[in-house]
Amino acid sequence: MDSFDSVFSVRSNWIAVFATKPAPFSRCSVFFVFQVLFLLLCFIFLGSQYLKAFAFELFKTLSVL
Repeated sequence: MDSFDSVFSVRSNWIAVFATKPAPFSRCSVFFVFQVLFLLLCFIFLGSQYLKAFAFELFKTLSVL
């Protein structure tokens, strides 16, 4: 349960960061929404260890954007 809470809070922080960003993120925000949906699907179908690795890669990808 510990890992679920940490991953969920990180995902919420991403949404908060993207919600406060200005308009140039219009194309990236659509991409971000698809990534969040994919993250939720991964959480449903995979274990928390796989989700942690995917969330870390997703965070690196978003930080590059």
